[in-house]
Amino acid sequence: MPAFNWLRSRISLRTDPNLRRLQHRLPRLPPGARIVLFGAGKHTHRRLQDLRRAALSAGARIVAACDDHPQACEPLNDLPIISSQQLRDSPCDVLLVSSDTYEAAMSRRAQVIAPAGAAVWCIYDVALEAGEANASAGGPSASTLEMKDAISSSASEPLAGRR
Repeated sequence: MPAFNWLRSRISLRTDPNLRRLQHRLPRLPPGARIVLFGAGKHTHRRLQDLRRAALSAGARIVAACDDHPQACEPLNDLPIISSQQLRDSPCDVLLVSSDTYEAAMSRRAQVIAPAGAAVWCIYDVALEAGEANASAGGPSASTLEMKDAISSSASEPLAGRR
C-alpha cells in the first residue's frame, strides 16, 4: 500500500496544475522553511502526502496543521494539530490554506491569525493571497465566492474547523 500512495502522490504532483504551481513556488522559500497547513479536515487528509512530498522536494517541511477546532479533527499521522492560539507561538514561514471548498473564507481567516513574518499561501486561488475580492481566472466564480461569504458570515464560530 505505501508504494501505491507514493506513486499516486508522484503522479498528482506532475498532473495537478495547482500542485505543480505550488511545487514551483516552494523553492523560493529559504532552505529549511517551516510550513503550517491551515485546516486539518478532509482536504488536508486527502492531500497531506502530496503536500509533504512537494515541501520536501524543495527543502521545506510541514511542521503542523492548524485548525480552530483541533480537538474535533481526526489525527494526521505524526503531524501535530495545533489551535490558532498556539500558532502564534509556533515557528512558521508559510501558513498554507488547505481547503478546496472554503479556500476564500479560510484565506481571510489565515490572514488574521498568521504569525508575524509568515506568508499566507493558497493552493488553488493565489489571487486570494493578495486579498483580492475576485477569484483568479482558474478559481471559483464570483457567485461561488459570494455563497462562501454568506456561509461564513452567518457562522458565529471560527472558520477553520468547518469543511
